[in-house]
Amino acid sequence: MKLIFALALAAVIQPSAAKSTTADDRAVMTAVLDGALRSERDEAIRRGRGVRSDRGPTGAVFLILDETVTTCSGKRPAAIPGCFDVNASTERRLLGALQCDSESSQVGAALARRNRAPMTIRGSLAGDATLVATSYASKPQQLTELRRQYARGSALVAFSAPAYPKPNVAVVYYRAFDAGLGFVCLARDGKGWTVRSRQNVVE
Repeated sequence: MKLIFALALAAVIQPSAAKSTTADDRAVMTAVLDGALRSERDEAIRRGRGVRSDRGPTGAVFLILDETVTTCSGKRPAAIPGCFDVNASTERRLLGALQCDSESSQVGAALARRNRAPMTIRGSLAGDATLVATSYASKPQQLTELRRQYARGSALVAFSAPAYPKPNVAVVYYRAFDAGLGFVCLARDGKGWTVRSRQNVVE
């Protein structure tokens, strides 16, 4: 009887597992990669190589952190993946300039509610995207080793969980490390999600 009680108590006090993103969430993230980040990544790679042609693959991939970025306030952690604060001056300015058919305060509040705790990203994203363990990539030495395994120019990217302020409208925060961070507004039609507006800053 004592053993049964102990097991039951352990089940009660054990922290619940992190929630997972939905298929819609992953479709939004994929649309951001397809509609904005890939062309910028490949252009930067070709510029670095001194190649003007935009033909042919670069061999680079997206290394996507497998946990979503959460909101925060006050001092931000230096470790990857960091956090975002919808009330901070930079984020507030970016959200205010985002064209999304919704009030920026409404969008910010929706993002804050959805991202109080990290979510696990499971499943596939774009064809050139690989999920990597956030706990592994957050250590500098291991991140260096991780990047050595992939083609030069491969981008480490973190996403928040998307918020949906209106039907068929999504807003997501992203951070492409050593490149930029910001917010993307997307709209969904019969063909899927497409980027409508983006506001970002270079890190």
